Amino acid sequence: MHTRHEATLGSSASGGGIDIAAERLLTFAQAADFLPRSRKGRKVSLSTFHRWRTRGINGIRLECVLIGGKWFTSVERLQRFSDHLTAQATGERPCVRTSRVDGGQRGDHFHGEGEPP
Repeated sequence: MHTRHEATLGSSASGGGIDIAAERLLTFAQAADFLPRSRKGRKVSLSTFHRWRTRGINGIRLECVLIGGKWFTSVERLQRFSDHLTAQATGERPCVRTSRVDGGQRGDHFHGEGEPP
């Protein structure tokens, strides 16, 4: 059971976590390359990704999947993680992002406060 400060990001409309067939998977090393560097030019450390996966930040954890003994996350889950952290920090509702196939192209669609569905 989750405390009031924990958010379960893995519950989607489909009821699952990372969809390895549809999402852009990243190893933690690739995710570190993907994210902006700190002011000192350093990448996010691998131990930080493991901490985000296990403890999270203020109860919000990064969704990950274990495949062949190696941890992966996805671009989409990094986005959700940052959306939820930003919403928590600003007191706003997080933007709900859904992906769908339109004419053979995959796109992200955003639904949040003040935005049309």
